[in-house]
Amino acid sequence: MSTLTRLVLLAVFALGLLASPAAASEASEAYKKARAMAKAVNAAATDEDRAAAEKKLRDFASSKASSLLGGELSKMDTAHVGRIYGEAGMHPEAVAALEKALKHPGRTKYASTIYLLYARALVANQQWNQAYATYQYMKDKFEGDKNTKNASMSVGLGLRRAKRWKESADALNTSLKMKNAGALKPLVNSLLLDKRRDEAVAAIEFAIGAAGEKGANEGHPILLAITKLHGETLPLDFEALAPADGAPDLAGKVVVMGAWNVSAGSIRWTMETLQGIWEKFPPKDDVVTLAVTTYYKKNPDTGLFEDEMTPEQEREIGLSYREHHGFKGLLGYVKDREALQALGVSALPYIAIIGKDGKLLYSHTINRKDPTEIEVIHEIIERAKR
Repeated sequence: MSTLTRLVLLAVFALGLLASPAAASEASEAYKKARAMAKAVNAAATDEDRAAAEKKLRDFASSKASSLLGGELSKMDTAHVGRIYGEAGMHPEAVAALEKALKHPGRTKYASTIYLLYARALVANQQWNQAYATYQYMKDKFEGDKNTKNASMSVGLGLRRAKRWKESADALNTSLKMKNAGALKPLVNSLLLDKRRDEAVAAIEFAIGAAGEKGANEGHPILLAITKLHGETLPLDFEALAPADGAPDLAGKVVVMGAWNVSAGSIRWTMETLQGIWEKFPPKDDVVTLAVTTYYKKNPDTGLFEDEMTPEQEREIGLSYREHHGFKGLLGYVKDREALQALGVSALPYIAIIGKDGKLLYSHTINRKDPTEIEVIHEIIERAKR
């Protein structure tokens, strides 16, 4: 074999080594296993199976993390230990491991990723002050970084759980300005709950302008219109409301309205949520729960619009839904989509609260995965009925 041939083969071999992906570390593989085990917990069919899967995950996380921390770990692998703890719901341990990773003298190009993981662990452990401080540090240290955008969203949503509306709005606003459209509605909600209506209006106008004509969201003008009415008398045409079981006495009452649609999957959630409100704030508390929809003239069995379907037939369908979902409150209908949008409905599920004086206190498209939403609704009703 000639010298030239040997050199060529050596060069090809070297390039092959460079092109080959680095082997995953033991810590990263353990994290992947913990994540798969966490998915198994969520997929458990029974409470017994779930408890067993949770115990298996926690046992694995405890033993594996302890073993890994007993050895020599890189900065990122130390962070993986925090992720393992996090998947097992062991949040104090996750925070401690991620703090250790941040103090690790090693260098890594994933520094902002570790700070993001740390911010999320702090939120999960309800360490609100530290989570907010970490977001602020990332905002200054990693300006424009996608991890800063994700951290601001996570911290902003977490601070809503703590009902810290001012800090929540600050973090969510950063996420929105970094083109995270999903931050808009919780940001508007936090601003309104902090009694900063004008800033909420400005945030929506920013989102509309940033989206441009091609990225325009048809729900944003509706959100903008209803946001401008917060604290004002909501121009509801109660004559257009035609409850299936008689006209309600709404004067001087707190009105909680939940919008539903015969063809939307949110109907069960809306009626069950309204029923929970009805049970917590019964009619004797001067609170009216009202499930509102339009005369869609749509057959729920065929999914087809039927022009001959009368309002009376539509009301009967509503009554059947109410009975099926065990809702004891009232049903209301508005004449068309525009009348529903006048209530602020741009997406489902949607809740609006009107005070005894007729002024709009709350309007929000609800995130069903966030229990904070319901806690906030209960708190607003409690204040309004006094």
